[in-house]
Amino acid sequence: MNRFREIFALVATVCLFSQPAAADAHNPMKCHIQFELTEAAEMQLGGALYAGPELTPDEIMTGMKKAHQVHHPQKGGAFFMAPNKMNHLEVIYSEDCGVRIYMYNAYTVPIRVERFLAFMEFVPHDEDQIEVIRILQPSEHGGYLVTGASHGVEGPFDIRLFMKFPGSDEVEMFSVKLDQATSQLVEGTGKVIEIDRAAGRLVIDHQAIPGYMGAMTMPYAVSSPNMLDHIVPGMAIRFRVDRKKNIIVNIDPTAG
Repeated sequence: MNRFREIFALVATVCLFSQPAAADAHNPMKCHIQFELTEAAEMQLGGALYAGPELTPDEIMTGMKKAHQVHHPQKGGAFFMAPNKMNHLEVIYSEDCGVRIYMYNAYTVPIRVERFLAFMEFVPHDEDQIEVIRILQPSEHGGYLVTGASHGVEGPFDIRLFMKFPGSDEVEMFSVKLDQATSQLVEGTGKVIEIDRAAGRLVIDHQAIPGYMGAMTMPYAVSSPNMLDHIVPGMAIRFRVDRKKNIIVNIDPTAG
């Protein structure tokens, strides 16, 4: 048993008598967002039935046509790309339904969640409160991972999600700041790699954008082609992204 499974088993034991029933066990329709799970999605890169060649994260980002074209929330939550570049995930929280984690393949198509092990910490901003750990369990239909709404932490608080992806021995941590998860505009910093002025698009090597995207090199469209007039390859920039439209709305050169 690897270290993650040992930790997972310990957390499950500690939470056994305190973990409330999953929210959708009591009222499935109240918290469930309707969507379709398909075998075709599972056969694509990142799905359980994928049988293609093994690829490195860099090969996935540069060589897989139409992969990673959608990098914005599908259900209004906080959206992340997994370090393996094969999966995306979206974190949704509400007081009524608790936390739900939706998983996607490399093409941002929903996939089943049973293969993903995860637990989370509710981290209060108030130092007088203690952190609370909860196990995430697959929903009845396998469409998302879920933990009950009752966690005993008074807001405001952040969420730390710990997840193990299939085929990896690493435990990945995702930090979700709930105020950022609901904000439409997010800010990033990085370096311009390429510019396509005709298409109104540029490629940026950027640092992690909390609540939206991990550190990586990827293309972004801009809301106005004029925005690129004074931008050149190699320039360090600060930019704002409309996370719902997945488009840059502002660019400022920086001294970095």
